Amino acid sequence: MIRAARTLLIFCCGLLAACVPSSEPPLAWSAPQLIAPALQWDAPAAAFSRGQIAFVWTGFDAENIHQDVRRGAGETLEPVLILPLPPAHPLDQQIVPGADGAFHLFWLDAALDGEGNRLYSALLSSGLQVERGPVELATAPAYSFAVITRETGGTLAVWSQGNPAEPELWSVELDATGLPRQPQQVGVNSRYPALARRMDGAIQVFRESEGRLWTSPWAEDGRLEWTALTATVGRMPGDRLEALWAASCGLNMCVGWNIARQNGRAESWLADGAADARSWAAPHKLEEVTWLTPETGTRNASGDLYAAAQTDTGIALVTIRNGNVTIQEMAAVNVVLSGLPALARTDDTLVLSWAETGADYANLLFTQRMLPNDAR
Repeated sequence: MIRAARTLLIFCCGLLAACVPSSEPPLAWSAPQLIAPALQWDAPAAAFSRGQIAFVWTGFDAENIHQDVRRGAGETLEPVLILPLPPAHPLDQQIVPGADGAFHLFWLDAALDGEGNRLYSALLSSGLQVERGPVELATAPAYSFAVITRETGGTLAVWSQGNPAEPELWSVELDATGLPRQPQQVGVNSRYPALARRMDGAIQVFRESEGRLWTSPWAEDGRLEWTALTATVGRMPGDRLEALWAASCGLNMCVGWNIARQNGRAESWLADGAADARSWAAPHKLEEVTWLTPETGTRNASGDLYAAAQTDTGIALVTIRNGNVTIQEMAAVNVVLSGLPALARTDDTLVLSWAETGADYANLLFTQRMLPNDAR
């Protein structure tokens, strides 16, 4: 069944018009373009480096599943490249910019030796060639992770691993060449880590543990001083936390939860407060938007956070300031998300990508707009 669907997909997607929504795009945004068909329900991982954007996703052909990448500049996309990274079935790809136009890629996949998934990394050159990797970072079954770029062109990765009932929190720093340092444990009984850069440039770490949201400033020696900020969002058996994210949003920090309830309903929740506060107010459910996903990349001087979200009429561009969510404009109309969108940013451009799904596959698409001068 899946192979037949793939054959049909490859035939249909040879005609670009058949894979792109017929709806007219909002005036500020470009017409949606097809990136590729994919075996995933979320948007591709996306990041800018030296003015060029790279999209990474789980691709396929008639015989194999593989990690695919495509680079773009402006509205021009280069051909799809299959990365020589031997996956079983890569999950949760994340990509962040490195030095000199390079990219750091992270993902979960089956262990090379042992049970469960592991966290892997690879360094891609500015030409999207694999310069290092795959590098196995986790030493035990890994469940969720977060990454953030460093000023040196390296990255910091934090993930949960070990006993699924009480996973440990581990971290590792990678240099600009993708070479990891020695991993170190930074927490116990921890799930769903998130990383964010504060307005002063420092990195803040968040995690869920024992029904609470915890935070700590990042410490280079790994000795994190955790504070329980607030209760986390309640979930019943069968509910899925699709993403826990953190970002600066004005003078405050924001933490968001994207949850798929067992009845199929999507929800987005938000909490905010000062990075150095001892407690925050409880998270609140957002009523007008779901699948709220923050931007990655350059930030504007005002501190306002751009994000993409599902509304009743399509995908909206919203701003978040000190926990207040404001819908600015529609970016793609008559679109119903099956998973998380992605919003990547440079000094003057926003690129929104998402997945439109059928029975057995998804079409990955993107649109973009120039930022007004007062938002750069």
